[in-house]
Amino acid sequence: MRLENPPATWSRPTVMLPFVVRPATSPDDLRKVAQMRAEAYGRHLPAFAARLRKVEDADRSPGVVVLLAESKDDGRALGTLRLQVDHERALPIEASVVLPTWLRDAGPVIEPTRLGVESGECGALARNALLKACYLYAMAAGAAWIVAAARRPVDRLYKALLFRDVFEGGPAWPMAHIGDLPHRVLALPVREARALAAARGHPLAAHFFETEHPDLIVDAAPLRARVLAAA
Repeated sequence: MRLENPPATWSRPTVMLPFVVRPATSPDDLRKVAQMRAEAYGRHLPAFAARLRKVEDADRSPGVVVLLAESKDDGRALGTLRLQVDHERALPIEASVVLPTWLRDAGPVIEPTRLGVESGECGALARNALLKACYLYAMAAGAAWIVAAARRPVDRLYKALLFRDVFEGGPAWPMAHIGDLPHRVLALPVREARALAAARGHPLAAHFFETEHPDLIVDAAPLRARVLAAA
């Protein structure tokens, strides 16, 4: 039987961004990343920011992905984020705390570090895009949890994104990889994130889960390779 008016197939809306989020791979990319970090951290933590003006050894480590949000207009860096999975070597956060068994035994864990964006509206948009990219990388790498160290007031951002305290009461721990500054330890269950956001009517649910962003370039091969090698 031929349908005169077949039902429309639902597809996710596509939204273009004023920037591209992609892996930083070249020396020039990493120099942009270092400058962006120093500028972003310098607004609140100038003493620690002075350490970030150079490319870090961790940026070139196997199994690490450094993301760069780069303006389409002028090529300037709008934000950056570094991702690492917990195979072959411990996560940066594990130099300061022992993650509980319930988190470690669930499967691979991915940690975002060195989140930094420019100030203003475009920087806020880049931040959301980088955090969505973190989720997409976690999904692609088969991670069970995203775990993050967050200082005040940035911890409120992660809590608003449905991250939960790993340790009861949300204590702040000095973090060796962040200048021994006190940070809360927060985590998000990757496979449950979409259902959690939908159940709570999260205002960013559509942005994270229901919208295609072609400008988010996800190449999770380095992370997946680490997970498969350790399996």
